[in-house]
Amino acid sequence: NLEYFGVVRFFFRPDEHDRFQSKCIRISNTATARSLVNVLVEKFHPDLNVLTTGRYALYEYHQASGGKLDFDT
Repeated sequence: NLEYFGVVRFFFRPDEHDRFQSKCIRISNTATARSLVNVLVEKFHPDLNVLTTGRYALYEYHQASGGKLDFDT
C-alpha cells in the first residue's frame, strides 16, 4: 500500500455575489471525503460561520462529468 500526497486548490464562494476564495490543501490518496471536508471547514471557518445548516458537501467537477462525493470514499 503506497501512500502519496498532493496539493489541491479548493474554491469557496459564500454567495453568488461574493468573490471566490481559495485554499490549497495537502491531501493523501488515503484521505476520505469526510476528513477532507473537515479540513476545508477548518480552513474556511470564518466564512462558513455565516452558514446556518452546518451541512457541507464536496463536489468534483471535470469537463465531461462531475458529482457529489460520498463521505465514505
